[in-house]
Amino acid sequence: MAANKRTTKRTDRTSAKRTSPRKSSSSSTRAPSSKKKRKRTSSFPWRVVLIAFLSVLVVFGGIVAAIYLSLAQAVITLVPVQQQVTTTFQLDLGEDTVVEEGQTVRLAGTLFDRQIEETKTIEQIDKQEIESQARGTVRFVNNKNGPVRLIAGTQLKPEGRDLIFRTQDVVVIPTEGTVEAEIVADDIGEIGQVPASKWEIIKLAEAWKVDVYAKSDDAMKGGRVTTEVLTEPQIEVFREQFTNELRDRVLRELVSEHPGLTFPENGAIVEVGQVDANVPAGVRATDVTLTANIRLVAFAFYEHALLDVALQRLKQKVQDGYVFQGVTPDSFSYVIDAYNVEAGTATVTVSIAGTAIADVNPSSFDRETLVGRDALEAANYFEQFETIESADVYFTPFWTDTVPRLNSHTEIVVDEPDPTLEPGPEAVEPDPLPLPASAIEEDSSTPPNEETLPSTE
Repeated sequence: MAANKRTTKRTDRTSAKRTSPRKSSSSSTRAPSSKKKRKRTSSFPWRVVLIAFLSVLVVFGGIVAAIYLSLAQAVITLVPVQQQVTTTFQLDLGEDTVVEEGQTVRLAGTLFDRQIEETKTIEQIDKQEIESQARGTVRFVNNKNGPVRLIAGTQLKPEGRDLIFRTQDVVVIPTEGTVEAEIVADDIGEIGQVPASKWEIIKLAEAWKVDVYAKSDDAMKGGRVTTEVLTEPQIEVFREQFTNELRDRVLRELVSEHPGLTFPENGAIVEVGQVDANVPAGVRATDVTLTANIRLVAFAFYEHALLDVALQRLKQKVQDGYVFQGVTPDSFSYVIDAYNVEAGTATVTVSIAGTAIADVNPSSFDRETLVGRDALEAANYFEQFETIESADVYFTPFWTDTVPRLNSHTEIVVDEPDPTLEPGPEAVEPDPLPLPASAIEEDSSTPPNEETLPSTE
């Protein structure tokens, strides 16, 4: 029994040992294989993906950064400070242009002298209410056995009134008959508007007045009327209008005859010799004829040459650090102040105004100081300079909100107003006009293309 037990135990141990190694062998063979498979399927693929993802992210970030840097742009527009400049000066006009120390002190011009004599009939006489001589028609009665003849101007008096009326023509009253004739009051005014009355023939013999007299069936009229009456103030108006018409017409003729020359409207002197009216003042008239005898003296010059002189004087008024920009529209004006007809000279007063802007150089600003500033900060930076009126900052594309790092992507420009008038609307050179005969005789070597003034002859 004991032996059997020991055998059994040994057998069990042997069996266990035999069994255990197989299990162990099986376990040792499979376990390592299982661990290696888990490493290949779980760790290795995710590492590759992560590395690939990070690589793509870096590349994409670089591309985005490159795109941002290449597309980011800033345009900064600077508006320089403006300065208004004006000048008014006098300039002599004479036979030729005189320049002293680079400045024109006399400009070439020519004097025209015209004598005019013309007549004009004016029919627009003003009407007005005036006192006049009342008049009307009376019927003369003759009860005598013979005709009665009354001379023109025979006096008649209305019954009960101390007024005198007169016949205008010879009146012959037939025997025991009647005749009508017009009579006119001696006095003016409404007092002569006598109602229907019996009329006494004043100078007729008393014995005849019973049989020879006059009667009016209607009242006398016209003691106060509205009619054309030529007055002295109206004659003066007609004279002035006629003189101005002649002046304007002669100036138009001169402009047509001498293209290129300027004849200032206020630059013509009119000497009125005589302007007579054929009807005196205070007379009723439907028209009046004026006869005028006047002299017109006008000075002419090239306007563009005067503008060039004005521009030269205006630019001299520009302060240092500023650049002349242009002339203010409609500021160029001139007026002829005085003439010397005998010397053939005149004096003109010229006024002109313009604009100058601060001389701003975009390259003088350090772009490095602008990097990273937003629009407001960049604008404030420029507006601290005395020469800058304002600054406008514009970014592109839409996601850009600061000045880019690349200096080449920041553009600074100066907004300069367009020049308005330089050298001016009349700057086109006119065709040269012929020299006066006297000038040609004195100097036959005058260049054919030299701008010259015409003769007044």
